[in-house]
Amino acid sequence: MDFKARILPTQEELEKAHANTSLSSDDLAAISFIINFLNSASIMKDRLNNDLQKNHNLSEGRFLLLVTLKSQDKPMCMGKLSRRLGISNATLSVMVKRMLKDKIPLIKKEINEKIKSSYYVSLTPKGYELIEEVLPSHLKEVEKIANILEPQERKLMFDLITKLQKSL
Repeated sequence: MDFKARILPTQEELEKAHANTSLSSDDLAAISFIINFLNSASIMKDRLNNDLQKNHNLSEGRFLLLVTLKSQDKPMCMGKLSRRLGISNATLSVMVKRMLKDKIPLIKKEINEKIKSSYYVSLTPKGYELIEEVLPSHLKEVEKIANILEPQERKLMFDLITKLQKSL
């Protein structure tokens, strides 16, 4: 979906659509804020994910898996990895199986010697090499977006988003 092409409702359109409700203008401003906030987040996410896909042939999920494995610098058990990624064990299992079938696998799976039904996942040398190559350009893309705001605006935005997240 092209979130940039989306035409979001204006404050006046929201007021007209909700004229027969008990919503105050503050309520409508809050609704407008959330709509615009979510749309902006979608635009940023799409921009970053499109860059990963176009320039590195990596989906968001694969990228996050590789970054997580790199940050741990040791094999991770599937359960811990799925929790870190915020996905189900089944979703991770499918992702790992698909990645292991790649022409040049970026990850490897090893049986857990303590618990034979459990596996560890780690980066292959090619996976490590790829994430080392991708991270600098990806972080530059993130920086381009972040630098739209001044440092004090970023700090305020961070604090406000953190406040929202804590309340959800």
